[in-house]
Parts: sequence; C-alpha cells; structure tokens
Amino acid sequence: MNKFLLVILLTLPGIADAKNASTCPFASQSKPTAAQTVLKNPSLATLKKQLKGKKLVVVDVYADWCSPCKLMHPIVDALAQDTDLKEVVFIKVAHDNQELIKFLNTHLADGKTSVPSIPYFFVFKNGKAIDQFTGAMAQTVFKSKILKHTNPNDSKSNA
Repeated sequence: MNKFLLVILLTLPGIADAKNASTCPFASQSKPTAAQTVLKNPSLATLKKQLKGKKLVVVDVYADWCSPCKLMHPIVDALAQDTDLKEVVFIKVAHDNQELIKFLNTHLADGKTSVPSIPYFFVFKNGKAIDQFTGAMAQTVFKSKILKHTNPNDSKSNA
C-alpha cells in the first residue's frame, strides 16, 4: 500500500507581503490626504497627552511576531491617511513595552486586568476608553468601528 502525505498550503494573495496595503486583500484603497503619521511606541507622557486631546485616538497593541498584527499594520497605516479619519490619531504600542501596556491595562473594560490577545485596539475620546476590540479584520470593518465614535453630525459616520 502506497502512503501519500498531502500538504496543502493555503495563502491569500498579498498576505505574505502584508507590508504593502495595495496587495493586502483585507485593505481597501483609502482616500489620500496630507501624510498623517502613526505614532509608534511613544513615551508615556506623549501617550497621555494624545489621549487628553480633543481628537479620537485609536491605540493598536501589537507584536512583531503576531501574524494577525502583521495583517493589521498596513490597514492601520492606510486608515491614518484616510480623509474620513483625518481627525483621528493612530498610535501603535508593542505588547512588550511594559510601561505603556501597564498604563493601557488600567483602561480595560469588563474587569480584565491585562490585554487579553493581540492585536488589541482601544478607542479613546476625551481621555477615556470608549471602545475596545481585538483581532484582524477587513479595513472597511475596522473603519466602521472607528467612525461610529466620530462626530454624530457628520453624515459619513452614520453610514
């Protein structure tokens, strides 16, 4: 009796090259705007200053070794350039940045004491965490989760 070992490797086009949002199947094309930078591992003072500001702040807790995090990197970068989200600040925090993670853990909902999984996203408004969610998702889904917290008078946020 012949024995065969069949190995199937399923990949989605562009996933291997998640650095390029244009080839990532979960990233849609965003409307370009003036370059808005994504703050990466800011100081604790800078993070606190951003959270107390008037803008909505999205904090992405990630790890370099995390595949879903790698999928989300180009999506977060693309949304930072999206004109619909020009009043939103995007901040990336490495899960091993103990000082920032300890601070973010104080804002967890539902009695959690530490970030439960990555990627993990916080949405802050006026210094308070108003939403939290986890996991990789399509750019349109991620954008809608953010837009629901923007100005309710903006007709685009009610879409």
